[in-house]
Amino acid sequence: MSNLLNKNQCWDWSRECQLTFDKLRRVVTVYFGAKIADFEKSFEEHIDASDKAVGGVLVQEGHLVAFESRKLSEAE
Repeated sequence: MSNLLNKNQCWDWSRECQLTFDKLRRVVTVYFGAKIADFEKSFEEHIDASDKAVGGVLVQEGHLVAFESRKLSEAE
């Protein structure tokens, strides 16, 4: 699904993309229990990187608040 974000990539939202998106949405909202941030409370930041991608999550009181991930380019 993330390949759709590549430069000069034809946008083709396939059935496989939709199924992957639906599964990801379920995991984030149900399994991780995503919550709205409360800026009066402290946050924890968890980050990770490999030779192919980087990612991180913002956690508050054990609940996912936000996340970001992306593939690295050849140069990176």
